[in-house]
Amino acid sequence: MFFIYSGQQFTKASVEAELTVVLMDRKRSDDGFVYQPTFQSRSPDGQLVEYVPSIWVSPKPHTEGDVVEGRANWETGELRSVGMMKSSAFMGTIFSLMGSLCFVIGVGIAIWTRRKPTRI
Repeated sequence: MFFIYSGQQFTKASVEAELTVVLMDRKRSDDGFVYQPTFQSRSPDGQLVEYVPSIWVSPKPHTEGDVVEGRANWETGELRSVGMMKSSAFMGTIFSLMGSLCFVIGVGIAIWTRRKPTRI
């Protein structure tokens, strides 16, 4: 739910922007590599804003030099690519569905094990 809520709140507080991927950092993880982009965009007052998100993702979402559709919150300086936001929302949806399914199964098992046998 956090992934979904975070993305929705950022979308409400931001505007569309064109982002340039100036760097795609990479580090080794247990399953291969994870990536962290550095975005750059020009604010409405003409200043060049650079932003490095705190998350590392896999697979590689962009390549250095890509110009991508994004969103910008000029008050905080935060920049996010729409592609990465959609991926994050998808992951949030999958986790929410899995959590809901596990909850329903758990409640079903609890009810099943606590039921009283019927007497004939």
